[in-house]
Amino acid sequence: MMMALSQFLNGYKCYYITQRSRRERIIFRDHKDFGFYFRLLNKFKNKFGMKIFAFCILPRSVDLILQPKDKKDLGPFVGLLKEQYRQYYSGKYEYKKEIWPHVFQCEPILTDADLALGIKTIEFRPVTAEISENPVSYPWSSCSYRVFNSRNGLLDT
Repeated sequence: MMMALSQFLNGYKCYYITQRSRRERIIFRDHKDFGFYFRLLNKFKNKFGMKIFAFCILPRSVDLILQPKDKKDLGPFVGLLKEQYRQYYSGKYEYKKEIWPHVFQCEPILTDADLALGIKTIEFRPVTAEISENPVSYPWSSCSYRVFNSRNGLLDT
């Protein structure tokens, strides 16, 4: 298993990104909200040449494992995601306050073992958040795509 994972790092660092909503507000209320954010991820992944090895979009947060070509792209990537989703959310729900804090959590992943643990942690988030009993059945996580080896245009495997 570890031999297969080593190809992912390929000399570049990966980062575990966590973005929580402000005051634990539910910001993904229905499938259209999740789908819109999913499409934004795909749009900016392509724009920045970002690799995404794991993702989970929960009602109050987003967790990602990203591999940028250059670390300086992380801030603009997350910033554009936050801003475009905020505009969508504000228009749909007529909510004018900030939905995201100004900062996001970003931890470097330096080893294959840490990458494997990060993927497992993210893909089990629906279970640990008590949203789903089975991580494979949660539609807004990379878990089912990985388990069934299906392509979604977002996940790099």
